[in-house]
Amino acid sequence: MKKILFINDYVSGGGVEKVMSDLINHLPKNEYDITVGAMIKNDDYTKLYSNDIHFLKISSDFDNLINNTNIIAKIINKIFRKYCIKKQQKWVNNEYDIVVAFKEGDCMKWVSNLDKPKKLSWIHVDYSVFHWTGALFKNNKQLEIKCMEKFDKIICVSKGVKDGVNQVLGDISNLEVCYNPIDCEQIIRKANENVEDLVKPKDRLLFVTVGRLTNQKGYDRLLEICCILNKENYNYELWIIGEGEDYNELQSTIQKNKLENVKLLGVRKNPYKYMKQADWFICSSYFEGFSTVLQEATVIGIPILTTNCAGAKELLGNNEYGIIVDNDFEGLKNGMRDLLVKDDLLNYYRNKVIQRQGFIDLKLRVKKIIDLF
Repeated sequence: MKKILFINDYVSGGGVEKVMSDLINHLPKNEYDITVGAMIKNDDYTKLYSNDIHFLKISSDFDNLINNTNIIAKIINKIFRKYCIKKQQKWVNNEYDIVVAFKEGDCMKWVSNLDKPKKLSWIHVDYSVFHWTGALFKNNKQLEIKCMEKFDKIICVSKGVKDGVNQVLGDISNLEVCYNPIDCEQIIRKANENVEDLVKPKDRLLFVTVGRLTNQKGYDRLLEICCILNKENYNYELWIIGEGEDYNELQSTIQKNKLENVKLLGVRKNPYKYMKQADWFICSSYFEGFSTVLQEATVIGIPILTTNCAGAKELLGNNEYGIIVDNDFEGLKNGMRDLLVKDDLLNYYRNKVIQRQGFIDLKLRVKKIIDLF
């Protein structure tokens, strides 16, 4: 039995963490002894994983021995962190057969310093739009390339992500495209649960969007577009599901502009049953790697309107299975307006999205990843 360690910055909280738990929960337990390592442990750990999945707290650059900001404390903390990291890396070297950095950035840097285990890393973001890891390598591309070359494989979650890495860093030889595992059976089961706290409007289209309430997701421009559509007297409703640092700002915008047809629902334990109520799923993101929730909407059978992010065309083709608009304000506004005036689009894309569900095959996606192990 091979011992495998997955490392992420968090155990739960976002799309990357959800994908990691879906993958781990579908790996054959008779072949792998699995440990989840995280730099920050969330309380949801026991809810996401069975008792046979172990947990390891990963020593990181954020750990402090002394909670003080004076210069002496900073020096002590820096020495302490380096000692703990090196000591733990030495132990991991001898303890595990495979180590996976399930996220780019700090996790990738941490795992790159290991010698003995087989090493893999994931990249979930389009570097050509948001190369956030550059700062970790002091904006020295050669340092980042050397880090990536230490891995047996760097797994990109879409062809768009792979193209973005090559565009920014050059031709990296060990890149591999693997689509994220999506647990279709679980999604469908949860989507069929009843919604008891909200009623779907009968006299207007319902748009639903789900995501972390951060700038990346473009909810600021989505609400601005809603202000315009409301002034033009379009009849629709929008549900926004998620939590994040922009919650209060978005709520303030809704109240200030009297967007009574927009509901900021916050986090929902089961977002899928709310998604199923939608006539259209909206993705307003500025950038993605390959949106998990777009694939989940496809599984449920919801027609999709999305901005043009990495992975969108891989899922929807050239507007064959859903509508992809230019990733700017006008593109998203005109796309939503079209949905409100062209009644034939709804039935057309309801049929087309169902045809695309076969693209999302959990067993095939997990098998491709296992083959890399």
